[in-house]
Amino acid sequence: MELSAVAALCEVTGMKDPLVLKFFSKAQRLNVSYSLPRDSPGFDEDDPAASLVLDFGDKVLLKRPITKQLVITNHTAIPAPFTLEAEYFTGHAPSPPAGQSQQRGLYVRKPLHSVQAKKVEEKAQEGFVSGLLAHGKGAAFFVQPDCGILGAFETQTIDITSFTNMWGEYRDQLICKVGDLQPKLIPIQMTVLGCPLYFQMIGPQPDRQNQGPIVRFGTHVSGGDTVSRSLRLNNTSPYDIRMDWVSYNVDQEDRKLLDVVVAYGDAFPPKDADGNEVVGGGAMSNDTPPTWDRSQTPSTEGTSSSLKGKSDLEEEEEEEEEEEEGALHSAPQKRLFSVFIRPHEGNASDYPYCITPQQIDVPAGGSSTIHVSFTPLTLSEPTSNAACVSFALGFMSLDSKVSSCIPGKVQRAQGQDLEPLRLDLQASVRPAVLSVQMEEEEECLEFCAVASDLIQGEPHNEMVQRKCSITRTFQLKNSTEMPLSFRLSTQPPFSVLQPRGGVGTAGCSSHSLPSGENQLLLLQPRHNKQVKVAFHSSLSMLAYLRQSAEEVPPNVSLVTNESGERKLRFLQTLSVHYNNNSLQTVPLCAHLSLPTLSLSCDSLDFGTCYVGQTLVKEVHLSNRGGSSSYWRILIDSGEEEEGSEFRVTPDCGVLKPLEYPVSSCTQPLQISFTASNEREFQATAIVEGVLGEPPLSLHVQGRGSFDERFVSPLADI
Repeated sequence: MELSAVAALCEVTGMKDPLVLKFFSKAQRLNVSYSLPRDSPGFDEDDPAASLVLDFGDKVLLKRPITKQLVITNHTAIPAPFTLEAEYFTGHAPSPPAGQSQQRGLYVRKPLHSVQAKKVEEKAQEGFVSGLLAHGKGAAFFVQPDCGILGAFETQTIDITSFTNMWGEYRDQLICKVGDLQPKLIPIQMTVLGCPLYFQMIGPQPDRQNQGPIVRFGTHVSGGDTVSRSLRLNNTSPYDIRMDWVSYNVDQEDRKLLDVVVAYGDAFPPKDADGNEVVGGGAMSNDTPPTWDRSQTPSTEGTSSSLKGKSDLEEEEEEEEEEEEGALHSAPQKRLFSVFIRPHEGNASDYPYCITPQQIDVPAGGSSTIHVSFTPLTLSEPTSNAACVSFALGFMSLDSKVSSCIPGKVQRAQGQDLEPLRLDLQASVRPAVLSVQMEEEEECLEFCAVASDLIQGEPHNEMVQRKCSITRTFQLKNSTEMPLSFRLSTQPPFSVLQPRGGVGTAGCSSHSLPSGENQLLLLQPRHNKQVKVAFHSSLSMLAYLRQSAEEVPPNVSLVTNESGERKLRFLQTLSVHYNNNSLQTVPLCAHLSLPTLSLSCDSLDFGTCYVGQTLVKEVHLSNRGGSSSYWRILIDSGEEEEGSEFRVTPDCGVLKPLEYPVSSCTQPLQISFTASNEREFQATAIVEGVLGEPPLSLHVQGRGSFDERFVSPLADI
């Protein structure tokens, strides 16, 4: 109030009239102003009151506190108490339990290490923030100091710190009370981005909250079995979050730039356990969708309102507009159609990666588990490799109406409108191929067998037939980065023997089977295994020599070199059957060396000989083959009676292979002729072998005479 009728009288001795001192005063009430610091963004020096908004920004990262300052100035000499508090998102420091400080003082008896002290401080800060956000609203504004005394002409700076654990667009008011003045309401606005979910395997990522781990499945065999990984998702927010997973394949040659996604209704509607859409579900399920009343057409409106006055119509229209605006501000309308445009990164596909369940609820403050499976591709070319680069996006939705929107306070985007949680997936597919290592860089595994090894005993005297086996070994090396399971098999006359473990076969495991055929083997990466293959020869193979070309199997052939040496060649493959049904073959080749006999001449003429006198001529029988020959000579005179005019000595024997000394592979034959009568004699000496040698024929002839002039002094009488 104004003071003007106050005066002080001063009576002075000797003066008739007193001195009058008048007082004039106008009392001023408490005057407080609010402003932002001058270095604050958006501060207007010309009109500080117009910029009085506590704007924390539109890209506030979740769980990252941000502090803004408010300056309060007392322009009077009146001290007054003050209090500051957020209207809705209030945050008060939790009070410690009784006796906690004393207990802590007793427990900590010695100074902590710097690392330990930092951990204790971080844990205390974490508990402090949890206490501020315990109300479950997703955000809290902590004011410090929130109360006190504003002294005369004093200026105080107040720190307002935002703490969040949920995304959204937040709006609030800071209520400032100083003395008996009317409360001052200062707007607060903040847009929080980020993801309150994190994967257990990597923990929280403060700077990359929407980026999950890179799940590497390693290298797998083409067309192999499906492998799966379990990933746990933790939810640190106070609300249940529904995740809808969509996996995408990345194609390096894809030139598409943008994706246009059109959704009718909810882009990610709630689904039941069978994957069917739940009718009426979703965050806006309790809201009434916009409808059109067909009765409210312009014609009917005009007819029904024709009896009303103009002022009444205007008032009703204004009331309807206010109701509509209130409804629009109270809750967002449900969209019928939504169009989303985003950069193209990949093509949506559930192969080769698949996430189950594709829709999962992660409870507030809890966790859920998803399973990521990888099915290796089936490569079309056996020598090609494929890199399977994909990613999965987890779109977040809020099924609770309260959590998605509180009118005037918070509104939260969801689904396609919100940045999803990304999970990168990597794997590589290679064909199932083992490196085959042979001796002397052979292209195929060769076996060399000799037909004469199938016979034991003296020539043509108690000869025993038997079967022989020749073994060869080679190395199978796994040069890939994945374990390979396979079986080995082949066809007669080859067989796979029981694999053996050892230093060279470390990392190879197999079931104990009597034979190596169809035995399941597992070869670890960068390990090798020795494989033993046997070639089984028998005398029955010589039957191929007597069969026609149509009757002989295609893998058997008779080979003759330039020197006339003959061999039976057997071609076969060792099959490596992998568990992905792919096949790798190792060529096998076996040569069965056969004896090849030859005579120094094919005819022998003794001429005219004196009857009863024996003449002898020599013929050489040679073996040009790689096998010993068990031979015998039979004389066929062509007559019913056995001819005794011609004789061969020796009539049987063994000739060594050509690689032996010449004396061992050549046999001189003594052909004798004794004429029993005066006439002409003819016969055929047939050389036969028991190992498939082609028979040789030696035509011999001679004539007997009683003329003494044909008596030879060198002949035996």
